Amino acid sequence: MPSSPVLKEQKFTLFPTLPKEIRLLIWEAALPGPRTVPIRQRKLLTTIREWEAKTGRTWPVFPHEMLTMNEFARDSPPPSGAGENSKVRRFQQRVLRSQLNEFLHGDRASDRYLDAKMLGLYSPSPAPEIAGVCREALEVVEGAYPRSFAGPASFAQTWFNGARDTLYIRHDTYWVYPSESIVDINDGFPVLDVQSLRSVKRLAILWFLGPPELGRPLVEDWTAPVLRLFGGVEELVLVLRHYGDGEGEEVFLVDPKDTEEALKKYESRSAHPDGGEQVFPPMQFNFRVEELDMELLEEYRQNFGNGNPTWAMPRFVEKIAVTESVMRKLEDARRRADIDLKERGVAIAS
Repeated sequence: MPSSPVLKEQKFTLFPTLPKEIRLLIWEAALPGPRTVPIRQRKLLTTIREWEAKTGRTWPVFPHEMLTMNEFARDSPPPSGAGENSKVRRFQQRVLRSQLNEFLHGDRASDRYLDAKMLGLYSPSPAPEIAGVCREALEVVEGAYPRSFAGPASFAQTWFNGARDTLYIRHDTYWVYPSESIVDINDGFPVLDVQSLRSVKRLAILWFLGPPELGRPLVEDWTAPVLRLFGGVEELVLVLRHYGDGEGEEVFLVDPKDTEEALKKYESRSAHPDGGEQVFPPMQFNFRVEELDMELLEEYRQNFGNGNPTWAMPRFVEKIAVTESVMRKLEDARRRADIDLKERGVAIAS
């Protein structure tokens, strides 16, 4: 029976008259559940040359210098004792500058890197929807999802709840300028608000593990520096594969399944033709979580902290990442296959 026009027009007009404490509880209940929040670099309008002239600093800035900078001093000269002239720093500067020069111009020795754009961090994940309802709702969102991950030339822009959300870094989309390691997340363009890094409790990383024939990758070698960098990770999700490329789409982390093969079987209506074939066949990888060398990781943990580690060993899990459109495609294909197979008298089970 069609809905009554009167019911469609009904509104809860008493909400503004409720005590503020009750309204805040309602807004908090309307916040989203746990999200997977991708993060990546993007170019800013400011060049390295302009940034150096404005701040009196020299690029690159390194992670250990983050304590000497903050949002309110981003455009200020460096304080004394900032370590600008140490031999190690000068060597690191030369390495990063030459790498950027080679990438941009094929000439490692020039100073043309100065005309490259500074980079900031952003996420395609929007603010929770209720942020646009009213000022009171926005205040609740800002309290639960503080904007995080500021850089040397950019303010924090990513809405992130460290206790609730999963931060997701992809090796194939994170960097603007090429990098060889996930550890380089801080090389030259570090995250300045250290507290936002420390707030990340669940971190997911898609890293190129290579085809199985290349053998086992040295996962421990990049895992330990990442855990040291973030400091508070309680669960590290190794993302074995990413399905879907829609910008701004919601991302789901699910148990490893061969999604591409499942789609082929669903769409060809060949899934379970005899009731025995698996729709999601086992995936082949050259690394699984159970292969992690925990003794080696513990050795790294102790060495990085000179016997006093600054981070605890997290849980390790493995997942695949699937975008919202791929999930819908799978569900639609399964539904069509299910109807088809029921007509043939075959039950489908994934």
